[in-house]
Amino acid sequence: MAALLTLRRISHAPAYDRPADGSGQQAGGGIIHQLREGVGYTVGTPWLRWTLLFAVVAVFTFIGPFEVLLPFEVSDRLGGDATDFASALAAYGVGCALGQWPPPRCACPGAT
Repeated sequence: MAALLTLRRISHAPAYDRPADGSGQQAGGGIIHQLREGVGYTVGTPWLRWTLLFAVVAVFTFIGPFEVLLPFEVSDRLGGDATDFASALAAYGVGCALGQWPPPRCACPGAT
């Protein structure tokens, strides 16, 4: 609600509605054209393509099942309640933090 109220306070200027080239016509040919252009850019940029593919694989193979199945494991198999679920999430967070310590050293070319 606070975000919506904040957005309502932002003033609107007619200049925001005009394209940057000043021609008065909407650039891009509509939303379908803009979506195709965005997907083409994403597929054509190797680092962005592989980053998004890695994120999709991580969500579908680990993060999604973890978020969906952990409450059932805690309640059904362990007989726990919301406090136990919160403790499991806290332990996961602490494990993630400890698992990245010490920070890795980058041996990348050009890194200082």
